Amino acid sequence: MLKQKIKLNNNGNIALILVIMVTTLTLVSALTLALINISDLTANYHLMEDEAVDIQKTACIEDALYKISQNVYATGTYALNFGVINCNYEISATVAGLKTVTSTAASLSDLGYWQGTVVSQVNVSSTPIQLVSYKDVIADIWDSSDWSRRIRISVQPDQVAADMYNFPVYVNLNDLGDDFFNFVQSDAGDLVVTTGDGSTKLLREVESFGGLSPLSTEGALYFLAPYLSSQVATDFYIYFGNAAADEQNDTSVWSNYEMVQHLDENPNTGSPPHERDSTDNANDLTTVGSIPNGDSVAAQMYRGIDFDTADGDYFTIANRNDFASTQGTISFWVKFNTLQDTTLFHLYETATTDYIRSYYSSASQYLDLIIEDGDTPRINVRYFNPDTNGFHKIDWLQDGSSVKLYFDGQQKALTEIVQDDSWWTDHLSMSGARMGSGSWGSSLNGVMDEFRISQRVLSADWILTEYNNQFDASSFYSTSTIEVL
Repeated sequence: MLKQKIKLNNNGNIALILVIMVTTLTLVSALTLALINISDLTANYHLMEDEAVDIQKTACIEDALYKISQNVYATGTYALNFGVINCNYEISATVAGLKTVTSTAASLSDLGYWQGTVVSQVNVSSTPIQLVSYKDVIADIWDSSDWSRRIRISVQPDQVAADMYNFPVYVNLNDLGDDFFNFVQSDAGDLVVTTGDGSTKLLREVESFGGLSPLSTEGALYFLAPYLSSQVATDFYIYFGNAAADEQNDTSVWSNYEMVQHLDENPNTGSPPHERDSTDNANDLTTVGSIPNGDSVAAQMYRGIDFDTADGDYFTIANRNDFASTQGTISFWVKFNTLQDTTLFHLYETATTDYIRSYYSSASQYLDLIIEDGDTPRINVRYFNPDTNGFHKIDWLQDGSSVKLYFDGQQKALTEIVQDDSWWTDHLSMSGARMGSGSWGSSLNGVMDEFRISQRVLSADWILTEYNNQFDASSFYSTSTIEVL
């Protein structure tokens, strides 16, 4: 007797179990096995996963509609995680009476990767609100036939604090090996990143490929991962080896950010800007003083700027777009050369003297964040005990009710000097900003790297996952050998 059993395990993997029991009283000369068609079974499984993703997308749309119905001014990014529902959605600001809601869901197993995105518009000027459009976003199938090589990148689940959506992944290109640099274009113009299916092309940015010398084998890559699993490894492919390709960086990698400064360019070469914003907001930096090109040094994620107190040099933001929000996150890496009075950054509005400033006081030995409305302190919080032992990641955030500090991916207790929880930066139009110095006090004596400003409140899981990725990229993912196509 032949019994066949098909089951799905907890990871969604298909297990085909053949149980053969032969019971004979006489000699059996032949046994015919009628096996199930595995192709049909796999196709049915793909259909089930597609349906599951559709259910999750719809759940997020419904949650967004409920949130908007309760507050037509609602904006931001939200996650919905309970039971089998695992999705996220973003609610835009209102434009001409309409809000745009983008809902994304994904599923991952050994058989493949499924992702779905739906964009809808909601009329918030009507009573009740109305869903006026609903459109699935279908990703184009990318053709890899002109590319000669690829490397698989597998993000490890133990490095992902919780399932992540639309997460910018950092890749240290040194991790791809010398042969990668032997076959990729000298400007990385043939570098393409896909999901694990090899045909869904992702947004990417290559940071100063080749470093400050075109012959050096170094560089950094960022790509926007639609989904990272905290349960199983999430695979991606990096394609290269196409001399005719002309791939370009895409600012949409950073669509949730107001400014992203990799601080990887020569700070004193040519006319401004000297450091370019990776978003499309043009929040570029201009050198004030004489930061020499030699102060572009190896840093935490690739290169950073070594500020020198004695020189009093710093950056200003040449074209600061408005940053007016009741919530947001400011993050960066810093290595203090010495612990002395120093301002890390200073964002301000000239007309009203409103500002956000982070500084270290040698007298109190505190790292402070202070926000003032005119000359009135609204928020002043401090965290004790930074050190000079290498690079540290700092995330200051305001969630609409309080200020929080994450130090190397972990939330730290703060001492509140003054805190007006109803006030953040909604009074600021941010006509000016400095990095590496303030309008008063000493400049930073240390190295700063990867400075970002977002109007999103990044979650604790996001901040920890980001820290894991940036602190030790080679542990965050594994890489395969080069595959010749």
